[in-house]
Amino acid sequence: MTQNPYQSPAADPTQPLKPTIICPFCGYHECRSPQWTIWGGVIGPKLLHHSVCQRCDRGFNRKTGRSNLAWIIAIQVIGFVLGLVLAAILFVAR
Repeated sequence: MTQNPYQSPAADPTQPLKPTIICPFCGYHECRSPQWTIWGGVIGPKLLHHSVCQRCDRGFNRKTGRSNLAWIIAIQVIGFVLGLVLAAILFVAR
């Protein structure tokens, strides 16, 4: 019997598996990195290395394993203050 020319090559079993992100709160291994969040848009999750557990739905920093809540609040406060400053500048310049 001839070999199938359309057969995909066999995977090398010596290749290491892709490292998974493990939730520090519940220990579940299925975590995802969101593409967009309400608090950070597209850039926020990438800046904070944010991941969300599929089981307990808690967010955390995938590099440190700690919560990103303090940084999320800081980003929101800074954005709010910058918005107020910009509004004040536009109001005074009118």
